[in-house]
Amino acid sequence: MKMRILFVDDEPNILEGLKRMLHPLRAEWDMVFAGGGEEALGLMANDKFDAIISDMRMPGMNGAELLNRVMQAHPNTIRFVLSGHSDQHLILRTVGSAHQYLNKPCDAATLKTVLERAFALRERLADPALERLASNLDSLPSLPGVYLEVMDALQTPEVSIDRIGELIAKDIGMMAKTLQLVNSAFFGLPQRITDPARAVNFLGLDIIRGMMLTVHVFSEFKKDADNGFSADALLTHSIAVGTLAKKIAKLEDVELSVVSDSMAAGMLHDSGKLLLAAHMPDEYRQANERSRSESIPLHEAESSIFHTSHAEIGAYLMGLWAFPDPVVEALAFHHKPEKDTSGAFSALTAVHVADCLVHEIHPATTVGHGGELRMEYLERLELTDRLPEWREVRNQTVGGEEVEDKDKNTVC
Repeated sequence: MKMRILFVDDEPNILEGLKRMLHPLRAEWDMVFAGGGEEALGLMANDKFDAIISDMRMPGMNGAELLNRVMQAHPNTIRFVLSGHSDQHLILRTVGSAHQYLNKPCDAATLKTVLERAFALRERLADPALERLASNLDSLPSLPGVYLEVMDALQTPEVSIDRIGELIAKDIGMMAKTLQLVNSAFFGLPQRITDPARAVNFLGLDIIRGMMLTVHVFSEFKKDADNGFSADALLTHSIAVGTLAKKIAKLEDVELSVVSDSMAAGMLHDSGKLLLAAHMPDEYRQANERSRSESIPLHEAESSIFHTSHAEIGAYLMGLWAFPDPVVEALAFHHKPEKDTSGAFSALTAVHVADCLVHEIHPATTVGHGGELRMEYLERLELTDRLPEWREVRNQTVGGEEVEDKDKNTVC
């Protein structure tokens, strides 16, 4: 079936221009054009659309309000802003409701690439309920302690931007949303930023305050003591993996972009766990219990219950938020790196190795059994001889001795 896409703009000339530009794609897409928010909602009430692409400034109902209502009523629809306006306050209002921001003018090839990538990512999730959950998510949960620390710091007149950057780098949810915003087309950066400290420095305190206090994109994590999930342990593990992945990448003398992507992907590799634990706690508890009782990797137990795992759902969400492909692939395949066919060291390699090596010495940081280094994958890349040095860096970075424990192979 063709993908159905709804374009919304109050200027008839813009809509006509879109129709002409996208006419060659009519065999691939079923395109509908609406002249405003109310008309768009009326169309969506009677038909299903895979994506909506809306202008920002429109009379009656602006794009931010429209996409927010679409998110609530039609969570499976992928949401884009396509606008030439540079109203910072208005753009901040779309941080929660828009998956991506595209600048006008946007050529057909760019639009086609962005949409096809979003549709391909959606196919990663076999369960419609999880697809709906990820599509409707405007942020990842944040840990209460870190969240409150950032809020307090932002209200301190003398707080430095470096301090805010340090705090945001300690939280998976805040880091993800900050990187999504800084890399949006609204800012038009020539190169992507995947370092949270650089992102905060670029955005500045005023924008961070607006994002935190006005848009409320971060939600405090509601801990369920009985679901077998520790957000604090996950944060500790994620920081360790991100730090080690970055160091491993540096050792391999790769491009700086690979080093930066390795750090970001390492921090975010288990972000799907936050989503599942926060929004589907009962099912997530079942997955943890099955992992323990059957001594199987947690991601396999998740797949048996959700028909997908935290790896795929985290990758899907970051893909919708326009994170770079190397980061998305590292999240999706960090348990199954052999699915990568590039044949070269990448952020995926760094994250897979770092994740497994951290679990070797800290097996109790997350729940679940299994998950070991994929030696066939490392042999294919001719990297097995690098393991001793990587382990030495691991010992210097994470610290601690390997432990004798029945859960020694505990990994995600």
